[in-house]
Amino acid sequence: MNYLTEIKLFYDWLEANPLPASAISLWHALMSISNRSGWRPAMKVPYSLLELRTGLSRTTIYRERERLRKMGRIAFRSHGGNTCCTYRLIALESPPVFQIETDSATQSATQFAIQCETQEGTNGDFVLQTAFQNEHIYKLNRDIIKEKIKKKEKLTSTSQERKSCAKKREGQRFNQGQFLDSLDEPWRAVLATWFEYKRLRHESYRSEMGAKKCLSLLRRLSEDDVVLASAIVDQSMANNWAGLFSLRHTTQQCGRQYGQRIGQIMQSKDAQRRQHYIDKLRDAGKTDTETNR
Repeated sequence: MNYLTEIKLFYDWLEANPLPASAISLWHALMSISNRSGWRPAMKVPYSLLELRTGLSRTTIYRERERLRKMGRIAFRSHGGNTCCTYRLIALESPPVFQIETDSATQSATQFAIQCETQEGTNGDFVLQTAFQNEHIYKLNRDIIKEKIKKKEKLTSTSQERKSCAKKREGQRFNQGQFLDSLDEPWRAVLATWFEYKRLRHESYRSEMGAKKCLSLLRRLSEDDVVLASAIVDQSMANNWAGLFSLRHTTQQCGRQYGQRIGQIMQSKDAQRRQHYIDKLRDAGKTDTETNR
């Protein structure tokens, strides 16, 4: 049986013998299954496979296969259950010749029933197995396509959510220029330097609350001294710190500058602490001597 020839002859035959769309769909499904099974004369086809291929209900399949049988396009034999039925396609390329007084559909069904009795044991199981395999492959492909569509929809929704969140953040972005304009001139310059340093570190303040907290911390550490606040900012920038901290060393302490100087040998912390106490006691002794005089 030639697949393309049968389809062409079938549509030529439809011009004189019109059929509804459901019957045409059922005929095409049976043709496809027969082609995949190697044009077996008798093939067991599950109802679930026909429902999957045609999209028709079980009742519609019963009605349309009976219509195709009466029109002489197929012959079938039901096994009395609700699982499968044995079908045989009647070729249009070399149609069988029947007597005028004999109903062609009845004679075809009778011949097919006899043929099924002889070939059911050998061909039926193979066709049934092939049909189930085809159904399983079709379901797997359908599930894969559905999974791909779900993943694509999920990615699309995620990207849309990210875009909406980005737009919200842009709408609520902190305006540093407006905040700096609200400050006094000395503090404006100090805080502008610190904001620029944080921007270069990619750590800009994102809210006005964070900027206000930074200003209050700088005022507390510097005791509202602009010069000391500028020194605190310079200290953090020189040490590449992410935050603001109080000054570690003052410029003068007890009339002497501590820390490492040019040409000074680096001492351990214990030696520095001990030297500090000695200098402190020496200064205290000098103060007592001057008092007694």
